Amino acid sequence: MVLFAWQLGPSVVNAQQLPFMVTIVDWEPEALERQRRKYRSVPNDHEVLFCVEAWVTADVWNGIQRITIRRTRKEDTGNRHSIDQTALKCLASDGVPLPTIHTHSEGNCQASPDDLMMIAARGAPFDGIQCGEHHVVWVFARQVKALANSVYASERPP
Repeated sequence: MVLFAWQLGPSVVNAQQLPFMVTIVDWEPEALERQRRKYRSVPNDHEVLFCVEAWVTADVWNGIQRITIRRTRKEDTGNRHSIDQTALKCLASDGVPLPTIHTHSEGNCQASPDDLMMIAARGAPFDGIQCGEHHVVWVFARQVKALANSVYASERPP
């Protein structure tokens, strides 16, 4: 949807009256190639957590923001369906949560309810779920929170 909205222009995005800014995530070519190599080395039947250590955020233009990833690192290998104590991992030197990318061992890119809760609780600028060498689904804590608040506000009696 994001790419489609980008091609049609920001007026389409704004017309949707989304309760959050639309964000496009991109990679510097070298960073993307390194991440693909790291993904290929992921052991089968295990989730792996990567930290995004460096990225650049471009100015917002008509409700659209662009993030470019510059560097990631492998943080931890978990079991088949989880990584222990994710909230305590991928932290900057000042304790602020860094963005993460984690793999799903079964190849599914959907964010699980646990993924969404952890993403919202950590509050990093963005997080990804990698389900193939070329496929990452990006989730944003601010969007999860905005949607939850929007649903909550619309369901409250007047």
